[in-house]
Amino acid sequence: MPRPKCQFPSYCKHPQQNSARCWLNRRWVTLGRYDSPESRAEFARICAEISATSDQASVARAAP
Repeated sequence: MPRPKCQFPSYCKHPQQNSARCWLNRRWVTLGRYDSPESRAEFARICAEISATSDQASVARAAP
């Protein structure tokens, strides 16, 4: 049985550019300078958006 996919992306550092990025929708999304408040805020926004859309999708699937 395959391993289930993680629902949320992970906050990663680009090795050469010292920038933060995350893997989202089969592509890298650059968030800004690594470990800056702006990049952390953008990452939190992306996670909140994913959480909101997945909650709505699960509610829609559960409703008859």
